[in-house]
Amino acid sequence: MMLLKLLNGLDRDRFEPVVLSLTSVGLVGRSIADLGLRVVHLNIPPGRISIRGLWSLRNFIKAEGPDLLQGWMYHGNLAAHVASLLLSDPPPVVWSIRGTHTDLENEKLQTAATIWLCAHLSSRAAAIINNSRVSAAAHANLLGYSRSNVVIIPNGFDTNTFRPDDEAKASVRALLGAHEDTLLIGLVGRVEPVKDHSTFLRAAALVKGRFPHARFVLIGQGADISNAQLMSVIGDCGLEGAVHLLGLRNDLPQLTAALDLTVLSSVSEGFPNVLGEAMSCGICAVSTAAGDAAWIIGNTGAVVPPRRPDSLARAMDRILSMEPEQRRNLGRLGRARVIEHFSLYSVVRQYEALYERLLLPTPMEV
Repeated sequence: MMLLKLLNGLDRDRFEPVVLSLTSVGLVGRSIADLGLRVVHLNIPPGRISIRGLWSLRNFIKAEGPDLLQGWMYHGNLAAHVASLLLSDPPPVVWSIRGTHTDLENEKLQTAATIWLCAHLSSRAAAIINNSRVSAAAHANLLGYSRSNVVIIPNGFDTNTFRPDDEAKASVRALLGAHEDTLLIGLVGRVEPVKDHSTFLRAAALVKGRFPHARFVLIGQGADISNAQLMSVIGDCGLEGAVHLLGLRNDLPQLTAALDLTVLSSVSEGFPNVLGEAMSCGICAVSTAAGDAAWIIGNTGAVVPPRRPDSLARAMDRILSMEPEQRRNLGRLGRARVIEHFSLYSVVRQYEALYERLLLPTPMEV
């Protein structure tokens, strides 16, 4: 999605992007094509090593003659780099790392091998863009990735799409059957171990003791009543009737703007978008110290250790106990922080500046 947003914001008078998918076009690829950009796909089966596919990639690059190659995530980085080595006059290759995948034992064999091989090639990349300070340090310290060519460019947030919305507060409460004064605490994220929904729900049970009418909203893939394990934890925490399971949604800006507090309970992250999106909506954020959560939140919310429901609950309690106007003021500070440091406009300009630095000749000193 960040690639889609980047391509949408690039100055077309200075840059002419062409997107090459190693596999199929997919949903995001179709969205990129809707921007009026060329999207080419090689249809390499996922999880396969394809010499024919690599050669097709090399031939495509040779025919196009691009000024620069941008890999996107590990497989894209490796494919772009290896294909460039097969050319007599290769363009600069820029990598993009989008997460903290440094525990190779938890990765699929081919992905682990790709990450490991990239570590040994990393010093040869013209630049390695990482969207996370924590991720960049982990790749260098744990996997031996190059440090000298790393550029940190965070994810950018569309502050016009994610914005304060009083109408959403009313409409979402009506949708949930909640009173207009009901406190809504949300967690946005697919249900998987790294997101640690269990810690959030155990913290929610503690918060409900202080705020009996609070409701907790789970949004994301797997957050629905068919998830037996999730339903079991909700029951164990005594939260029946207090948790709304909304599953995967396409109206996230409105749902986010309707919250009183957003929470992230992950044990590991790279650059958690949900925090910046909530803050862009003027919603206060509480997070575990996962990835760059502390960098995003700054002094506009709270960051606590992972896997500590008691600490998470105290931080939630502290913000929910504020007077509504005090909480809104803190939310305004959060939105101002996103606009200053993480707006999509500023992030796209950082990509453009890097591309130009790599492509434009350095003026000769007189």
